[in-house]
Amino acid sequence: MLLPKDWTLLPGKLLEGDVLLATREKISSESDLWTTGLSMSIDRNGAKDSGQKASDYARSLAQEASEKAGEGATPIKESEAGLFHEIRFDFPVAGDQPLLVTEVLKANDKTGTLAVILWQSPKEEAQQLHDLREQVLAGIKLDPTQ
Repeated sequence: MLLPKDWTLLPGKLLEGDVLLATREKISSESDLWTTGLSMSIDRNGAKDSGQKASDYARSLAQEASEKAGEGATPIKESEAGLFHEIRFDFPVAGDQPLLVTEVLKANDKTGTLAVILWQSPKEEAQQLHDLREQVLAGIKLDPTQ
């Protein structure tokens, strides 16, 4: 993954169900607060346990998350990129500092693996960070055999 200069990476053991964090803020542990960056997890068993193809499983998760996000969620978009079926949508999160979250689910039907990527940034900075977000998300390369 290509990270912007001065960002912090807290790599997790993704294939063991851990979460990777990449943030603009300097953080020392997963409990520290951050506003701009992404989290990524790998789900190797959810689709299999549900009895669905990974892309169908991802679609059902995205639809459920979009419904929970409410009226502020953008329509779900789907595309293909090599062996990965990609599902994506944006939604706002209210709070002391309102956020805009982009959720990207990358499903590999061949392996049954699902990568769940959440990009978040302050809502008022979302437009300014659009190009950076797209660059970072495009820089995530997943191994199609995992």
